[in-house]
Formats: sequence, structure tokens, C-alpha cells
Amino acid sequence: MNDVIKQLLGTINAQKGEILGLDAMLLGILKSLPAEQRDVALTEFNSEIRDLRTAISSSNSDPEVSQGLENYARALNQRIERGLN
Repeated sequence: MNDVIKQLLGTINAQKGEILGLDAMLLGILKSLPAEQRDVALTEFNSEIRDLRTAISSSNSDPEVSQGLENYARALNQRIERGLN
């Protein structure tokens, strides 16, 4: 593997770690909210996801961006359905 690829992989892996940290923070915040506020937050999350889908579909983004968004939204909603565990 050449140095450029190693550097790219290092950057990608660092960004994955940052995303996992944000995911943990989001889940922690959601768990700490009273049920009514949690429902509002989750409704707003899904509204933002819809807006992002529109923005991505009208941009020149790579398909991986859209797929990553869909994967994240699906995974978070599955965790929510299971009680955020």
C-alpha cells in the first residue's frame, strides 16, 4: 500500500471515529430526554433526514453519501424501535 492510500485510510478511519463519537452523544442525549421530548426530537431527526435526502438528490454527491445517510438513519431508527439499547 502506498503512502497516499495509507494517509487516506487514516483520514477515513479518524472520521469514522468522530462519527461514532457523535452517534454516542446523540444517543446519550436522546436517552436523557423525557419521553415526550424524545418523541419530538426523533420526529425532527426524521424531518431533517428527509431534507437531507432532497439536498443530496439535487447535488452532485457521490452515491456513497446518500447510502451512508440511509444506513445511518435506518440504524438509528432500529435502535429507537428497540428502546435505544
